[in-house]
Amino acid sequence: MTDGTVDRDVLRRLLESTGGDQGFMTELVEQFIADTPGLVTAARAGLESGDVDEVRRAAHTLKSNAATFGALELAERSRRLEEDAKAGAIEDGEGQIRGIAEELERVREALPVASASLAEGA
Repeated sequence: MTDGTVDRDVLRRLLESTGGDQGFMTELVEQFIADTPGLVTAARAGLESGDVDEVRRAAHTLKSNAATFGALELAERSRRLEEDAKAGAIEDGEGQIRGIAEELERVREALPVASASLAEGA
């Protein structure tokens, strides 16, 4: 089930992969929420300095992390930025990063709620 921001089936599989340890799952979610703004900052810094490799690295990590937590739109936006950076085509990088940052804020609000709902069996 997807609420538009977080795919709860992906979260459920992640919880199952931890042996159903909701406490550990909560820690993972909190770490994701703490770390991801830094990846957006790194992508923006790479864009500003013309370092497409930094943009690509940050976008790749964000894509992978977002997919792990079922933030599929965030993962897709990050994938597109990563692909553009690989091709050296980041003319719209600022617009892409702005869209990623906006989606990230939605994910940072929705993810803890979605994760907690798994513990309640929703």
